[in-house]
Amino acid sequence: MVFFLFFPLARAQVCEHSNLYLKAGYYDWTEIEFGKRSMNEHGPLYAVGLERTLVSRKHFFVYGNVELWGGLVRYDGSKQFTNEPSTTNSGYLGTYEELLGDVRMGSIGKASFGSLFGISHRAWFRTSGGEFWNVVSLRFGTRITRELSSGRSLFVHYGTTLPVISSDHAFLHSLGYENASLKPKNHASPFVEFGVKFPDEGKVSISYEAMEFGSSHFVWVHSLSNDPPRTLYQPASKSYTVWIKVSRTF
Repeated sequence: MVFFLFFPLARAQVCEHSNLYLKAGYYDWTEIEFGKRSMNEHGPLYAVGLERTLVSRKHFFVYGNVELWGGLVRYDGSKQFTNEPSTTNSGYLGTYEELLGDVRMGSIGKASFGSLFGISHRAWFRTSGGEFWNVVSLRFGTRITRELSSGRSLFVHYGTTLPVISSDHAFLHSLGYENASLKPKNHASPFVEFGVKFPDEGKVSISYEAMEFGSSHFVWVHSLSNDPPRTLYQPASKSYTVWIKVSRTF
């Protein structure tokens, strides 16, 4: 789902502002089975992305965002099907796309307020379990901006991410079984970003993003040989990422 396909539709009414950004963050993913932690991944992630103002009106803005992210994190868990303890490295490579609307609601002194709403798509491949995830979410939130001297401003965005479509495709051929598609249950999770914006230069911010999923239903996976079939499911999962982000306007 590449939302930037819509960019040309907005060119006639766009204020041509784009931000190229870099992010570095700390990532933590935990899976829970029978009330106990069964797996944890944690470590650094990195991202590069482009934000662009698609629509600019007096009280209404639309922003587009596309991002490539990834990293190498530590895996503490067990091997698939055998449950043997395993500690290794896990690679991540993913994309993120977002369309976000901002309705300006009013101001008090030098502070202004807005309502945020949008849709996002996050996809990633994870090597530790041989999994490919796809998540489409709705996002709702609030923006507060406080004007400072010399055109600078402080801002905070916070709200809720609500997944509406989630899938986890498990690649099992290397283990001798057919691949499987799992459907984790969708749970809402919070996000917040706080930073400083510099006029015609860019911004610096720190953010917190969480994701949470309930366990999927069990599915049967059949052997590629004569072994008996097995059951497979995606355990309940919680994750968070703390990012530091630096962007440049052009």
